[in-house]
Amino acid sequence: MTISALSGQRVDRILPLVRQAYEARHRRIPTAQLNDFFERAIDQPRGGTAPSAGKSGYSRLKVQYLTQVGIRPPTFVVFTSGGKPGLHFSYERYLLNRLREAFDFFATPLRVIEKHKNKKRKEG
Repeated sequence: MTISALSGQRVDRILPLVRQAYEARHRRIPTAQLNDFFERAIDQPRGGTAPSAGKSGYSRLKVQYLTQVGIRPPTFVVFTSGGKPGLHFSYERYLLNRLREAFDFFATPLRVIEKHKNKKRKEG
């Protein structure tokens, strides 16, 4: 948005936007609500199919669930299992864009951290 301090054009619109960004930066989303969002994001991807979670050659990587662990900036942990650790950058971007859209994270950065659990097979 362009403003003019000299003429005062649109100056009155700044504080509401600052408040909206501040509230978004301090927003907490309950884990149950995040998991409902996550199921919808995978089942009904916008504009086609959701990208694969794993990096090339690691297609068995599965995203288990998602939880918010921090604010300022909002930080989310994505729990994965199977395959080799490492979310594909396009999948991370897809998740961030969908989070931004679903929970109105206006003008605030979001962080995603992956926690990977590799299930050990029993030999016998």
